[in-house]
Amino acid sequence: MNEEQKIPQEKSGGQNSNPENVNENSQEESAEIPTTNQKLQTETMEVHKHPQHVTHKKKWGEYLLEFLMIFLAVTLGFFAENIREHFAEKRNANQYLNAYQNDLIQNQQVIKRYDSTYLSLLPVYDSICNIYFTKTENSSLISLERLLIIGKRNILTQISSPTYTQLLNSGSLKYIGSVAIRNSMADYYEKLNALRDYDLRIALLKNATYSEVMKIEDMHSFWGIDKKDPDNIRTIPDMQPFDSITGRERRSIISYYRTYFVELRFNHISLRQLMESNKALVAMIDKELNK
Repeated sequence: MNEEQKIPQEKSGGQNSNPENVNENSQEESAEIPTTNQKLQTETMEVHKHPQHVTHKKKWGEYLLEFLMIFLAVTLGFFAENIREHFAEKRNANQYLNAYQNDLIQNQQVIKRYDSTYLSLLPVYDSICNIYFTKTENSSLISLERLLIIGKRNILTQISSPTYTQLLNSGSLKYIGSVAIRNSMADYYEKLNALRDYDLRIALLKNATYSEVMKIEDMHSFWGIDKKDPDNIRTIPDMQPFDSITGRERRSIISYYRTYFVELRFNHISLRQLMESNKALVAMIDKELNK
């Protein structure tokens, strides 16, 4: 074989005799291709970042827009809550005013009843004092007996205002928006307390003299128990004549019944003033509720 024929055989034999070299070259080429693609993808992701990405820098306009949206939401929520509270307070105020107005209307009936009783008792105590003062207790024994049966009573003026007490204790007086109504309610409440406290002071004063008066008047026969009906306590108009009354005893007994007269006279004036305040309050509440 000549040299020209050997040359192509060596070339072809050289390539076929090392197949491993061929595979290694193929793998290296295929490995280089995805590596290059991954680098391209990474570079692309770094260049085109999503707006919500952590490292994405917003423009100042975007920050301002977000701030305005949050501020608007908070402001609207605040106003909505205030409006809701306003209507709730208005509803509560109307409920309390209605309840308080009912108290006032009921008080009017109580005031009239007390005032009528006090007016009817004024002449009774005035007559008792006059009989003792003129020293005609024995000659007017029957009349005095009748007067004492009526006058032997202690009356404490009890006029309550439960709704106002509830408003004070619960702190709900703030729901009443009208300052004039709140002031009038406070003034009315003070007048009720003043009338009650006055009656209590007078009762203590009368009790201090009561035992001495009972030593002078024969009171054992004024009230008795019916034997046929033990539960029925009835008056027995059978007063015994008086023994001689000393000047000191007479002054004490006159002072005792004059205290009743003065108390009722003061209560009558106080009740009239209380009724005027009551009616004025009812009118103010009517006007407030009808707004």
